[in-house]
Amino acid sequence: MSLAYLDCEGRLAIHHEHLVSPSDVMCLVALLRVCRAHQAGRVKDLAEELGVTEARVCATLNHLQERGSVELRQDGGVLLTPSGIALAHCAVRRFETLKTLLLVVLGFDEADAERDASHMGHAVSLSTLNRMAGFLERLEEGRSVELDDLRETFRAHPVACSERESELY
Repeated sequence: MSLAYLDCEGRLAIHHEHLVSPSDVMCLVALLRVCRAHQAGRVKDLAEELGVTEARVCATLNHLQERGSVELRQDGGVLLTPSGIALAHCAVRRFETLKTLLLVVLGFDEADAERDASHMGHAVSLSTLNRMAGFLERLEEGRSVELDDLRETFRAHPVACSERESELY
């Protein structure tokens, strides 16, 4: 089942029933990190990075391959597709936005901010995340964070990672 809706920029978008799960997202982000250090990821490296079994990684990679997010090579290597890269970057943005909000605005310590941002990232809506990102952007730029100014900004100019972000969670 799919639902049509207007995205942040007023374009018609489709919200798919089969969204990327939290474990899929964790695998995509881990693969992004591994691929930065090596040409391609390997199941063993991903299992170590994620602290899960190789069988679990294989199952997740198969699902991500079906979605078109990863490419499984004959030599056992794993690569992110452009779609997978976009999703991984959006997931990193989601985590970093939440972590920054917790650290900078709410004064959390680093460990608590990382743990809570990781948990919150799976639950917060795209609309909420985009407003948090917009708030942080205004703070960084030294612009007004008065409530009326914020509301007007969010109505007129929502902040989005990419159209792929609506597939997360």
